[in-house]
Amino acid sequence: MADRVRALVPELDDLDLRRRLPVKGYDEMLTDMNARRIAHLGAGQVAAFNRVFGEHRDLFDHFGYEMLDAVTFLPVGEASGRAASAAVDGLAPDPPEGVP
Repeated sequence: MADRVRALVPELDDLDLRRRLPVKGYDEMLTDMNARRIAHLGAGQVAAFNRVFGEHRDLFDHFGYEMLDAVTFLPVGEASGRAASAAVDGLAPDPPEGVP
């Protein structure tokens, strides 16, 4: 992650991203919290994000993000038959594997 930050903002080249930092009451290293936060979103929120950010797909691609299927929460294109099953059953899908 440090290399991605430095590539995006070269002025931060001398910043030690392995150093523990106090942020929002936590004292830890800079950590990518995207997967944890995404796991807390609802299907309606993901669908709304897709509508808004779909118009800026080039930015998602540039930064290595993927649009998520609003039912399976898998990257669009990788959504499996779980989407149809969840829609028919009216059940919310489990969060992505490995997300607490």
